[in-house]
Amino acid sequence: MAVWTILGWVVLTLAMMGVGVVVGGALVVWYQRGRWMGSLKYVMDRLKKLEADLRRVDEDMLVVRARLSQRGLMDDEDSDELRRILVELPRQRKAERLELVEVARRHGLAERVVSDTPDTLQ
Repeated sequence: MAVWTILGWVVLTLAMMGVGVVVGGALVVWYQRGRWMGSLKYVMDRLKKLEADLRRVDEDMLVVRARLSQRGLMDDEDSDELRRILVELPRQRKAERLELVEVARRHGLAERVVSDTPDTLQ
């Protein structure tokens, strides 16, 4: 009888340890889930703020463009030309520069490439 009693206590102890591990694991998962949800909520709030800021910038741009058009200072052709000068040409130059650097690297001339700094004249 003593063997069965000892065996019963061992099984009961192992069962209780298993329950403790399961409950502890559930608590850890629940705590981590709460942290993940808090982080996700923060990211979503920041994205909403960013979206609102971008919408505000677009609205401000429309207001400025309408005001300049009303005063006869700028029309659509002027806007397109400024976009080409201020946005498209620098993008094209950057792409060409990156292509030239890549060609130089392929031919082993990378050590001769001098990086362009923003304050140099173009």
